[in-house]
Amino acid sequence: MSRGIFVSYRREDAAHFAGRLFDSISAGLPGLKVFMDVDSIRLGADFVQVLQEQLASCNALILVIGPRWLGQGGKRLDDPSDFVRLEIEAAISRKIPIVPVLVDGAEMPSEDEIPASVRPITRRQYVRIDHENYSAVVRGLVSQLADLVKGQEEIKPDEVRAPSGVLRLSVIAVVVAVATLNVIWSIVSAASTWHIVAAMFFLLVALGMSGWIWVHPRRHPVP
Repeated sequence: MSRGIFVSYRREDAAHFAGRLFDSISAGLPGLKVFMDVDSIRLGADFVQVLQEQLASCNALILVIGPRWLGQGGKRLDDPSDFVRLEIEAAISRKIPIVPVLVDGAEMPSEDEIPASVRPITRRQYVRIDHENYSAVVRGLVSQLADLVKGQEEIKPDEVRAPSGVLRLSVIAVVVAVATLNVIWSIVSAASTWHIVAAMFFLLVALGMSGWIWVHPRRHPVP
């Protein structure tokens, strides 16, 4: 089960705000792991691989955007190996919620300023934080993140699944076969009328149960 928040930022752009957000989210959501490259990547580790693994286990990505986020000339994201671009692309591909956080007076980039692979961020609801409103806005952000995580844990498509069609068909086939064989045995063995009637009734019940199993598959947690 994913239980974590990933904070994406550029050190030269908004490291101070990213650090404060890390501390605030960690304090407000003590049951979650908050990931930032500075504190979470061990020496000698493959930076890109660790980022991908950590992001895959997170409930949401906090995208901190400052006035220098696009880089000099606004072309930083054009580099396919740019770490922030890789983080955003990974979150989009995994359908991880992305929450842009605008700091230091930054504006949300327009679609024509960023590559097509990361343009979905321009359609995400964002929050704006400055030093004056920091406490109030972050309290609301932490509360919404808590609701997001709770909702993902209560109803998460990849954590609950119905038995496959093959499994359900197998169960139905076994139930109907047993009931049918019971009816045949009753007739061939010249059983009493009541026994034959009971066997026929069992067959009808089995068919009814089989139909119910097909229409109402039970949901099971994924191990």
